[in-house]
Amino acid sequence: MNIFNFLISSAMSLLAFRSFSIIFVWSIATMEGGSNSIILGSIIALMWLINLVSLPLSGDLLDRNKKKKILVFSSVLSVITINLYYVFFYHLEVSFVYLAIVASILATTNSIVTSSINSTIPFLTEKENYTKYIGIAASLNSVQAIAGAILGGGGVALIGSQWSIIIVSAFYIISLFLLFLVKIRGENIDRTECQNFLKSASVGFRILFKINNEKITCYIAMVTNFILTPMMVVILPLYVANNYHDIKPLAYFEVSFAIGMGMGGVILSKIDFNTHKRLKPAVIGNMLIGIGIILFSILELFYFKVFSMIISGFGLSFINIATNSVRSFAVPNEFRARLESAIFFLCVVTIPIGSQSFGYLIQYFGHEIMNTLLFVMGAIVALSSFTFFISKHTREILLKSNDQLDQIYIKKYPSAFKG
Repeated sequence: MNIFNFLISSAMSLLAFRSFSIIFVWSIATMEGGSNSIILGSIIALMWLINLVSLPLSGDLLDRNKKKKILVFSSVLSVITINLYYVFFYHLEVSFVYLAIVASILATTNSIVTSSINSTIPFLTEKENYTKYIGIAASLNSVQAIAGAILGGGGVALIGSQWSIIIVSAFYIISLFLLFLVKIRGENIDRTECQNFLKSASVGFRILFKINNEKITCYIAMVTNFILTPMMVVILPLYVANNYHDIKPLAYFEVSFAIGMGMGGVILSKIDFNTHKRLKPAVIGNMLIGIGIILFSILELFYFKVFSMIISGFGLSFINIATNSVRSFAVPNEFRARLESAIFFLCVVTIPIGSQSFGYLIQYFGHEIMNTLLFVMGAIVALSSFTFFISKHTREILLKSNDQLDQIYIKKYPSAFKG
């Protein structure tokens, strides 16, 4: 029950943020004025830039302190912040700058939760169950994405954004309550003295850049995130606002993407990686993300576009589970959170660049460029999949079984975990 309390608490927190994100971006995408694409791209960029500053700190805090203490603090901050947003937006009517700062804090706490899941699961279950629960976490992630899209998109349409934010606040409170029930045992806290924050926060990056296959996998994820996340949070809301003039299609697209994630998570969580290899799901998953984006850009019928979102979501779960589960076996427990945060940092660093770039391109060339943008972006993601084959180190690791991966990084790269 302990691990399920943790997974459900994490899912509830992610659900709350997903719902909030849809409500927030829709309010900007549909506001009056001709520069909403630039404003939306800029706000999303700001949110992720603030996120970047906090990621190295969160990984260091999770490895060098009790994880539950850090997660409870993050959860309490989320509860306070969502209620501040409610007051600012619905009672004080402050400018979007203040709202963006509040939203950035929620994005930061969401990143702490996201990066903590894979690094905490090994403390809550046995080794033979790592992949299973990482798969379950991915499935719950898809469920919360579905529920978040329904609550965010459907909630605004049915009960209005104000009541939807109140429900979001309730989900954050439930997440905090469940977190209090979680007991994390067996942590090996890294007590190494660090001279300053920069040295301490850089540990994860030092490990990442010395482990060749993780470095290559991270580069592939950076390309995907440069494209996929801005597509979901910038291009799709603007596309729906311009073509459908209603939030419901946005909810359908979000739900279909999450359904695909859920399907991929359920399938891959049942695979025993002692008898099957991770290379194929990693390559197929990344290619499916790109193919789904391409199909969305060229198919006209709404239901075909929905199907293309399912394909991309399915692919995202495949590659995430295949690559993330490696670290559950290969990385020493006391360094895992910092490595996860370093990887997440580099993945996130491309998001504000993509968000700002696509916002300006749409503003400059008009909404007619959206399908062309999506086609090119999808092709880039699909082609990046071949890097898994080109990189000898990455291919070698993804072909190993769970037993072969056990603590392999400290054996192959001992210098990465010293000093």
